[in-house]
Amino acid sequence: MSGEKYIIITKGIGAAVVAYVVYKLVKRCLSKEDDDEYFKYIKWKGGEKERHILVLGLPNAGKSRLIHCFQPNLCPNDLLPQPSPTLGFCVKTVGIAGVNYHFYEGSYSSMWHISADIILWVVDSSDHAAISQSTEALHQWIVKVDFVSRLKSEDGLAKSLYGVPVVIVAAKQDISDSISPDDVLRELNVEKLRLKHRVYIVGTRIPDKGHRQGLWRLYELITYMEKERFFEKN
Repeated sequence: MSGEKYIIITKGIGAAVVAYVVYKLVKRCLSKEDDDEYFKYIKWKGGEKERHILVLGLPNAGKSRLIHCFQPNLCPNDLLPQPSPTLGFCVKTVGIAGVNYHFYEGSYSSMWHISADIILWVVDSSDHAAISQSTEALHQWIVKVDFVSRLKSEDGLAKSLYGVPVVIVAAKQDISDSISPDDVLRELNVEKLRLKHRVYIVGTRIPDKGHRQGLWRLYELITYMEKERFFEKN
């Protein structure tokens, strides 16, 4: 009889420990102090619509971390993985509000052949020396894409990006010596781009943990362009 009581007590303690661990995990994810802002209200579900987003920029600009923060089930207290150089290019798909968004991330020099609905050009706003390099790289890439599209390649890979929106992402705004998004836009000298593309600017803040408040403006801009596309067709 005493043995049965021991087993029952042990099981009770085990259940209590499991319940406590689950409680702590849920509390950590839903903590008001580390609120995930409006991202917790997003409908993380795709649909029939497909959108392709190129995520380009110099190495270490913050492209991989930006894409990671667009994934569902990210707890605010979770440490984000340390980014490593992307070999070739990678594709991550996430369903948001009935749309399947495919994020293509990699070296801008090898991403000229992919058709896109939006171009995100990510700039490390805390690296002042790299901004001039990013400016040169952006304009060279656009010129190359325009040239290739005029060749009308028979393989069907080279497609014109004329009119595709270009979003300049001034990343790492959480770093103290970063320059403002407006200054980044001026440094990139986008006036020529505006002849063929709509150009937007948005700043992002992505700390080491999974806080996504600093990405909300970018999310709003992407969804705004989706709505704008709908109204243009109707």
